[in-house]
Amino acid sequence: MAKILYALSGEGMGHSTRSNAVIEELQKKHNIMIACGGRAYHHLAERFDNIIFIQSLHMGYKNNTVSSWKTFIKNLKSIPSHVQSIISMIKAIRKFKPDIIINDFEYITNYLSIFLGIPNIIVDNEQVIARSRIRFPKRLWMDFIKSWLVIKLIVPKADFSFISSFFYPKLNPGNVAYCQPIIRKEVRKIKPKKGRHIVVYQTSKTNKRLLRVLRRLNHEFIIYGFDIEKKDGNLEFRRFNEECFIKDMAKSRAVIINGGFCVMSEALYLRKPVLSFPIKKQFEQILNAIYLRRLGYGMNSNQATEKIITEFIDRIPKFEDKLRLYPQHSHKLFFMQLENKIDELAGKS
Repeated sequence: MAKILYALSGEGMGHSTRSNAVIEELQKKHNIMIACGGRAYHHLAERFDNIIFIQSLHMGYKNNTVSSWKTFIKNLKSIPSHVQSIISMIKAIRKFKPDIIINDFEYITNYLSIFLGIPNIIVDNEQVIARSRIRFPKRLWMDFIKSWLVIKLIVPKADFSFISSFFYPKLNPGNVAYCQPIIRKEVRKIKPKKGRHIVVYQTSKTNKRLLRVLRRLNHEFIIYGFDIEKKDGNLEFRRFNEECFIKDMAKSRAVIINGGFCVMSEALYLRKPVLSFPIKKQFEQILNAIYLRRLGYGMNSNQATEKIITEFIDRIPKFEDKLRLYPQHSHKLFFMQLENKIDELAGKS
């Protein structure tokens, strides 16, 4: 048994749903302490004990676009909380004495693993940008550079990295390997059916244009992400509820999302065609959407228009044909590989 500090980003819900699945498996054998902030903290605190709140980095949005200025101001205002989180984390590590740190895109514990000499394993999807030979249009080069730098700042060093991905560009040399998307058990257990509605999930509340377009279409949409509960013609808004969201997605015709990896990979696991409107200037989401289209699992677009959404709905049968071959895998191989790395690296602690 190893003592593991499991740290994760609190931005969005993707990191917490993936980490939830990994922590559930690891705690069968190991002593786990969790560190996270944001929505991830509230999500995991309901499920696990021995969890510490730390300040997370967050992104600012304007008109469905990542705003560098809003992101800077948002994180600048929280500097005192970041400093307090670093102090609290050092105290917690000294008391808990972890053999190893497992990290899902959380910066504080990545740096502390270096300064305190604790081995660390990365389990995330962002590393595909920094550690593989991805292909993307030349016009996105500056967005790629910015994203690459951010990833390198958040994860300056790793003893080993597992990249969770549904696409697999050639990896750069190093201590890194792919694993298939890590899907929470609630999604793996549910039996998908094809209903009439289309599920819409938005990371940011600022995409008002999408709602105007959906109102003009003769289709039913169940919408999450706007934190309201009401019926408005063909649009049914629902506040986020994990169980309800999974059921709605499993019974949908298709899914319209931004470009977040976890929701996209869960939709693909359920073999639901995906229309992706990635948040502008968010290179990770743009990359997910590009490979989604290349693999024939759905469509992507920069702009929500009636023409694009209608074309997507018309092409749903073709996407379904492609998704019939999408693997509904177990995680046995990944957890076996992870346990081997924990045994190997914890022994060096």
